[in-house]
Amino acid sequence: TQSTWEYNRACLITLCMATTDPSFRAEWEKVRDNNDAQNWVLLGFDDKKKVVVAGKGEGGRAEMVPLLEDNKVFFGAFKVRAVDERGGVTSDRSKFIFIQWIGENVGAMAKGRVAMQRPEFETIFQGAHLHLQLSDPTDLDEETLIGKLNASTGAHKPAAYEF
Repeated sequence: TQSTWEYNRACLITLCMATTDPSFRAEWEKVRDNNDAQNWVLLGFDDKKKVVVAGKGEGGRAEMVPLLEDNKVFFGAFKVRAVDERGGVTSDRSKFIFIQWIGENVGAMAKGRVAMQRPEFETIFQGAHLHLQLSDPTDLDEETLIGKLNASTGAHKPAAYEF
């Protein structure tokens, strides 16, 4: 029989191969590209535990949040615009928020696997300014995110964030 260590190693190798699919990185690059309207992407797992694009779009955080089910695990990211006006000059910078979603009704074994999976997904979503682990959709409300974004910036805070 296969030991727990061998099983976990096999699962990790399978996940590493699954997350190297170049289409996942391509979807992330669309989000990062200011000339592309796509501003979010969400990766999840199909019934066979294969990594798939669970959603993507141009409607930002508001379009992505309803897809976060309480019995599933997702990894994804979305774009936020940091807008500032000073001395007649408008500055518009993109900020990217990476999320690891672990629904409240995800089983114990799946929750355990997520700890091993996060580093693999973070390699896909390189360049995110903020990394969040969530299980409650209210953690993605604008006020909460603005507080987290401001806490992660330096001394200069933008005048507004556009979601």
